[in-house]
Amino acid sequence: MPGATLFAAKNRPDVDWMNTALLMDRPSDELVGTVGEFYRQLNIEPRIETLTGEPKGYVATGELFVLIGMAGAEPPAPPDVKIRRIDRANFAKFADTYVRAFDRPDIRRSDVDAWLALDNWRFHLAEIDGAPAGAAMLSLHGDLGYLASAATLPAMRRRGVHAALLRARMLDAADAGCSLVFARAAPGGAGAAGLTRARMVLSHRKQIWTAERT
Repeated sequence: MPGATLFAAKNRPDVDWMNTALLMDRPSDELVGTVGEFYRQLNIEPRIETLTGEPKGYVATGELFVLIGMAGAEPPAPPDVKIRRIDRANFAKFADTYVRAFDRPDIRRSDVDAWLALDNWRFHLAEIDGAPAGAAMLSLHGDLGYLASAATLPAMRRRGVHAALLRARMLDAADAGCSLVFARAAPGGAGAAGLTRARMVLSHRKQIWTAERT
């Protein structure tokens, strides 16, 4: 819709990041009302992300950093972490690693398996001494690459897996013709710190809003 991009998952109404309205324009009463009506028809309570302004009837519940970097940059990563691109033949190992690394009820194996059908997504598996260590995604959008979610298995943490996955995806994005990559992270968290160490810089901040409780 004009001024916003709306995401909805009717079968997962309790997962906020699946039911998010991304507002590009200021959250005028008219825009917020149109967004609210869309989700009311689906019986979903949405999350709203804004660049500026305060949507009426919503309260601030979080913040996101959006960081950018040059595709093809080669930030440092430990040599003992090996990264390989995943195809259909070994997708099951990626999916299993991804789900186990996140260990969250809102990330289901059936969801991950469905990603294999997405044309513009690429999947990366990290290994240490031949054993799975972590997993991450890259999505391609013309000359822009999105460094999507990444996770490391608990037993493999603090060994540079996240750094290796970042480096591999930045190089992969460049090979795919991207000039820039971007990522999202909570301010002050380990993810934002890792992106900064990978020479990515802050582009802008986004505010997260949820409906006021009455």
